[in-house]
Amino acid sequence: MNRLISIVVAIFLVMVLLRIVAAMAGQTIEAPPPPTPRPTATFTPTPEPLPTPEPSPTPAPTAAPMTNDASAATNTSTTQETASQQVAMAESAPVASSASMQAAGDGEALFGEACAPCHGQDAQGIPGIGLNLRTSDFVGALTPEELAHFVAIGRTADSEFNIVGVPMPPRGGRNDLTDAQLLAIAEYLHSINQNVGKPSPRADDYRQWLLREETQADVLVSLGQTAYLRYCAVCHAPDAQGRPGLGKNLVTSRFVAEQSDADLIAFIRVGRPADDPLNTTGIAMLPYGGQPTLSDADLTNLVAYMRSVNLGLEAIAALPTEAPTEVAPTETPTPAAVAEAGGDTAAAGAIDGAAVFARLNPPCLTCHQLGGRGSKFGPGPNLDGLKDVAATRVEGLSAEEYVHQSIVEPGAFVVKQCPAGPCVNAMPKNYADQMTAEELDALVQYLLNH
Repeated sequence: MNRLISIVVAIFLVMVLLRIVAAMAGQTIEAPPPPTPRPTATFTPTPEPLPTPEPSPTPAPTAAPMTNDASAATNTSTTQETASQQVAMAESAPVASSASMQAAGDGEALFGEACAPCHGQDAQGIPGIGLNLRTSDFVGALTPEELAHFVAIGRTADSEFNIVGVPMPPRGGRNDLTDAQLLAIAEYLHSINQNVGKPSPRADDYRQWLLREETQADVLVSLGQTAYLRYCAVCHAPDAQGRPGLGKNLVTSRFVAEQSDADLIAFIRVGRPADDPLNTTGIAMLPYGGQPTLSDADLTNLVAYMRSVNLGLEAIAALPTEAPTEVAPTETPTPAAVAEAGGDTAAAGAIDGAAVFARLNPPCLTCHQLGGRGSKFGPGPNLDGLKDVAATRVEGLSAEEYVHQSIVEPGAFVVKQCPAGPCVNAMPKNYADQMTAEELDALVQYLLNH
């Protein structure tokens, strides 16, 4: 009897075990869905984010146990859905990536020409000269536009952002590179940098520094404009567009656009004589613009203002070439016309000194003041009351002889004090060539008797 009971219990246990095994065989462990593939990063200035496909709902398990065949069918269906999602994403990506690839391709060629001498053809850097741009967190954290701007302004050897001690000149020393070409180089560097999009303390510090620099630059420009209007506008005009035959147009000047700030400051200090082959006006630009009291800070401010009004090489190159204009010969006004304008016609008979004074080039009032007109801050002395002081300037010379000498031999005697500070020899040397002897005598009488 006991044996029979043992057999029955054993059979029961076997049946229970079989049921458990069968139940376990019918269950499936759902694997996590494959990760949604991320679109390839593009580096256009404003990339459009690709839509993320909605994940398919996981089918609810049925009461009946699933067989291996059913599980295989489910896996096949999931794979097909994932493949469809990948195809859809791939079809939506080419427009943005092709533009980025084109910019990066152009930038690679430009990088090889302009940047490789310091950073290597592979952009992996040259020890002691240029950093590895492929691993630079600084490069990766900046946007392409920020990186292009960084290249445009460069950095000095003592810059807090220079860790090699070698200066990086503006535009990599290639002033011919346009802003668009610099952006293409930046796009290329982003395409090879392994830290794109990652934060960088150095990049954040650089942005803060740049903000401070730009704020300071605005202050310098404002101070520079004040100095310009006082010292430079007399020759280059208040709008910086120049005066014909006197001062060049600084707005469209290629010279200003091509020079560094340091070079422009050095140029102003030295000036340019009238006989310099590069002097196209025939009028000398005196050292310090004829204002020897200008400080280094004044010069820095002036250059900041000049830089702010100059159009830059790209815009200047795009300007239409103007045909040279013919200057009509100047006619001496008749005494009647001079009298109608308020001039003195009696001082030299038929030849009127006021008319001669008005037609000289450059105009005398560019540097002098007379009768409440002219430059209050010009480098020349005030001509009001000249009759009272002319005879006291040079011992042995009468008033007429002194004024005559001042016109014919500029610099023979230089007055010590002018309205803006010490006087300088800024008088053009060709005034005598613009007059006959009779007109010169008339001019002398006009100045002494005005």
